[in-house]
Amino acid sequence: MFLLWALPEAWVSVGNWALTVASNWLIKIKSLEAFWKELGDFTCSCPLPLVIIGDLNGTLKDGECLNYVGSSSTSRYSFDLRRMVHRTGLIDLGFLGVKFTWFKRGSYASAGSNLKRARLDRALASADWRIAWPNAILNHLTASSSDHNPILLDTEGGRFCTKAMFKYELMWERDPRVFWVVKKAWNLIQHKDPMVNLYRKLKTTKQHLSRWNKSHFKWLSTQIAEAKNKLERPLNLCFTEFLLGALCTFDIIWKVRNKLLHNSVKLGMAEAIQQVCRLFQDHKSTSHATLRKERIITTPPEDWIACFTDITTAPDHAFGAAVFRDCNNRLRTAFSSRLHVTDPTLAEATMLVIAANYAAKNNLHNVLFFCDNSPVVQYFNSSIPDNYHQKLAGAADRFRSNVHPLESFKLCHIPRSQNFCAHNMAKWAKLHNVTGDIDLGAIEVGVFSNEEEWNPGAKGIG
Repeated sequence: MFLLWALPEAWVSVGNWALTVASNWLIKIKSLEAFWKELGDFTCSCPLPLVIIGDLNGTLKDGECLNYVGSSSTSRYSFDLRRMVHRTGLIDLGFLGVKFTWFKRGSYASAGSNLKRARLDRALASADWRIAWPNAILNHLTASSSDHNPILLDTEGGRFCTKAMFKYELMWERDPRVFWVVKKAWNLIQHKDPMVNLYRKLKTTKQHLSRWNKSHFKWLSTQIAEAKNKLERPLNLCFTEFLLGALCTFDIIWKVRNKLLHNSVKLGMAEAIQQVCRLFQDHKSTSHATLRKERIITTPPEDWIACFTDITTAPDHAFGAAVFRDCNNRLRTAFSSRLHVTDPTLAEATMLVIAANYAAKNNLHNVLFFCDNSPVVQYFNSSIPDNYHQKLAGAADRFRSNVHPLESFKLCHIPRSQNFCAHNMAKWAKLHNVTGDIDLGAIEVGVFSNEEEWNPGAKGIG
């Protein structure tokens, strides 16, 4: 159904959406406050997608007018119009063309010009209408005799726009901060109308993701080209590997020489090279196997949460951090605490106690705690420790008390090489003097690394 609305008594139905036409003479029939209140009530009660188009005799932003000298000008500030738009959640469709739609030669000069200008003509749509006609564009045309430029609403004009559409990249999910970028954007704008609320949240989330992608990922094609160049470069052998290769080559040459002295068959060059490579790989794999440390699986089972804790010390205090990850190894939350202790072992124990209390207060059910301090883990896991430690004993009792509300928990020791994320988070919190829940969207990329220590002075990591 199509509804043409000018006054409450004038209705025409010829389509499946509602069109409200406003003009300056129509607005002046009633007081501005009464007119916009009545139109707002109609908009809220209208069951159809709705568009209000025409000369609204007012602006939605102060910057939409030029050379206005009267501070109390109703067209400049238009508080009744702005209140109505905010109450109903109507969406300005924007425009293509010149910025201003109304011009008038004034008696006062401002900034070298006495031509007053404003954007008084516009189109406002409900969220339902905007979703149903996403390609609609309002065109500002030109006029030769009137002081108002004509406006044309083209419901299919957006199909010919060349601007690239927003695309959600799955690779963003590899960076744990994408969760917090979306969460922060999603919580910014609230409106009582659920459709308006959804539209604004989606629009704001898209803008935040686009800015975040541009600042942290930059141009993906450039990064891919740089990575390919690095892969195509020859490997830089360390001195140990170079020496190992030289010894393998010398060993094969010496064996071939001895065989030739004893009238053996001469070895071909290709076969000799293969033997050198095979011997080199055998020695290399053997040496690496003796040095390789077994990695502990830190990804929690389904319905479990992994909690990593660590600390960094200062002369008169320490900073601790706890990082929580889910069964998909995605970072859920993190918090930091200032600890009034200087002993590293006691600080590690205190941070574990605080993390257990945080888990219980946030209604976590199954928690897998990880700590890289072996004495603390052994003491907390032992019901009857071999060597009594007064300070650790008190911390162990508080830890058991804090984990009592949990359905299940487990405390495991991991090497520092697998716990850098919590350590880096503690360093970052100490550097910025942050305590409590940490806004992960504001943290540099290097802090999230679980494989290497974060260097605050390094460039290009944020």
